[in-house]
Amino acid sequence: MRRQWSTLVVLAGSLVFLASLYLPWSEACPSTQPGASSLLCGQAIGLGDWHFNGVGRAAALVALLLAVCAAVRIVSKPAPDLPVSFLAVLMGYLAVAVAAQTQTRPYSPSRAKTAIHVHFAYGAYLGLAAALVVVIATLAPHRRAIASHRSVAHLVGVAFVAALLGTLLSPWWHFQDYSGNSWTTLGVADPATTVAAALVVCLPIVWWRRGAAAPFVALLLAAAGALFTIGAVSPFRSSLATTAWVAIGFAAALVGLTGLELLRARTLSRPSWRVSATAGAAAFVVTGLFLPWQGACYGVDKSLGADSGRCVTTNGWSAAGVVVAVLAIASVIAAMAPQRIRASRVELALASALFFATLRFELMDGRFFLSRYSVGSGATVSLVGVALLAVLALVRVRLPRLEWRRVPARIAPIAVCVAYIAIVVPWWINILPARHLTGDIPLSWLTVAGALVGIHLLVLWIRRIANAGESAPWLVFVPLFLLALAAIDLIERRATWEIRWDSIIAGICLLLAFFGYAERRGGVRKLRLPEVLRVDRISEP
Repeated sequence: MRRQWSTLVVLAGSLVFLASLYLPWSEACPSTQPGASSLLCGQAIGLGDWHFNGVGRAAALVALLLAVCAAVRIVSKPAPDLPVSFLAVLMGYLAVAVAAQTQTRPYSPSRAKTAIHVHFAYGAYLGLAAALVVVIATLAPHRRAIASHRSVAHLVGVAFVAALLGTLLSPWWHFQDYSGNSWTTLGVADPATTVAAALVVCLPIVWWRRGAAAPFVALLLAAAGALFTIGAVSPFRSSLATTAWVAIGFAAALVGLTGLELLRARTLSRPSWRVSATAGAAAFVVTGLFLPWQGACYGVDKSLGADSGRCVTTNGWSAAGVVVAVLAIASVIAAMAPQRIRASRVELALASALFFATLRFELMDGRFFLSRYSVGSGATVSLVGVALLAVLALVRVRLPRLEWRRVPARIAPIAVCVAYIAIVVPWWINILPARHLTGDIPLSWLTVAGALVGIHLLVLWIRRIANAGESAPWLVFVPLFLLALAAIDLIERRATWEIRWDSIIAGICLLLAFFGYAERRGGVRKLRLPEVLRVDRISEP
């Protein structure tokens, strides 16, 4: 009964935290006029408007996933094993990160000509309180098990984890534009470090549960966390603060600590050829991200300023590159332990190819104005890795026997799933003109999650043709989750009333939910209008 109440508290707290992200988390006013609120002060909401260059949308995604997991545990009996503890702790950390980020964002009120004073607003207090309640409600039922875990090595590891997470909350980058305005960015604001924080947060939970595979899983998490930390550092080494290098040191210490623990456990076993090949292909993908992807040589011209006559290169650790790296590592985990990841290797390979195409379309090749752009070798190396992942995913895939009589009734939902993916992805690679519709669909944690879930839903509908898919309720719940993802952006943009692409996506999600409901009822043809709504049964008295 206590666990049921704690799950209810987690559900309510995650929803309150999600709602708090739409409220002001910080307010900036001229320090000489603290009472001049509305005209000179600027506010920043927790959700933010920097898309991937921030943690607001990552926190919103984690809060939504936590609410879904809590609801499933309440409804399902027996309760399934879901990562509620991990999501709760991660949401608590991201809440602190959102609060720290809103304090460092640049503000420039038009009428303020004095120093700007930034302070917390009521949204921050509500969000931080909700996150604290969720963390306490999640960990309180396990307090005795946590207190009894007194391994010295794990306590040192927890200290390293706390130190690394703390350094991610400090300023890492210092930027200055051509107008002379300068600002700083937190380490956790980068998409690569956001992933690193999520991986590192898992380590204390893995140590606490003490499973047979805990040493190997801990080493894998620590190594992946160090990889993404270095990936975040590599593109901007010239403007890095000292704390970034300190974070790399803590990440390396975690790798060494977990490696020694695995050697002491002596649980090493020889992997299969499929796991080894998948790990090699993922290594190609990740290695290519560190190599040059885009080269640019600027012409000699005074208008280019300090860039005149310079040649620079950038690697593949952009937002899409981070997603490609995550999918490559997920493919390795799916090959080692398929039960750990719900998505199949075919879905992961398809998603990897999709996001690699997104990253590749961002590159330029040829002369533009006074500059010349070229594609580096990193794109080729990562392409080889993505192709190998696709080939390994398709090897020994048993195609189910299709029942052609089931095809006509499922062509429509499959086409709608394809339309959903086709609408979202072209916006990322900037090939759709916005002539008749306003707004955009930026690459963010929410849209990335929507694309991945959309691919999974497409595969579920294809499997329904062979009658080999999941149970029909998933065909209803997954579109509703997609609708919730779209609603987060829709609510943020509620002040504008134009027809937008995200509004159309919401309509597509509702249509997919209807198709799933019809499939659960046995098909669209078997749907019947409720008796109370049938007009033909109304007769004259």
